Amino acid sequence: FPSCPAMTPQRRQQLLAFLESLGFDAASGLLPSDPAAAGAALETLDEALTHSSTGLPRHHDRLEFLGDAVLRLAAAEFLHREHPGLGVGDTSALRAQLVSDRWLSELACSIALEPVLRLGPMATGDRAGRATVLAECCEALVGAIYTVGGGPWGGLEAVQRWLAPHWRGSAAELLADPARH
Repeated sequence: FPSCPAMTPQRRQQLLAFLESLGFDAASGLLPSDPAAAGAALETLDEALTHSSTGLPRHHDRLEFLGDAVLRLAAAEFLHREHPGLGVGDTSALRAQLVSDRWLSELACSIALEPVLRLGPMATGDRAGRATVLAECCEALVGAIYTVGGGPWGGLEAVQRWLAPHWRGSAAELLADPARH
């Protein structure tokens, strides 16, 4: 396997700026204050934003798997809290929309995910599969935020803090016109 390139100072700054654009500034507590731990957290984020098409041994797949489960739980808790009057069937249908590849791809576009992704030539040239790549890496980003945020000891809260405003807008739109979606 090729080794992972060392994180350059430019990549570190890019990732820090990206986290800040998501609402995770220095005061948010997502990144540890210890420089070594913060470096490890940024490595986790970099892993999530490195597509498997790069051929690098550390890429998004593992965090995408975790992010899928975290996303579903976070969405279920969001809906339970924000829409307690919805029946189980309606809640399930709404959750399916809020965790769909289409929604994740739209979120990826709205947060400008693509410029921070590391893609291999195959993924870069595949315009038809772009939405899928964005959705996969967005799900991996959820897994990374969960991991960096403390995993089972605070990671879900970090994910919910980030996604709740996005879900509020989407849920309002979906509930206003459910047949359209």
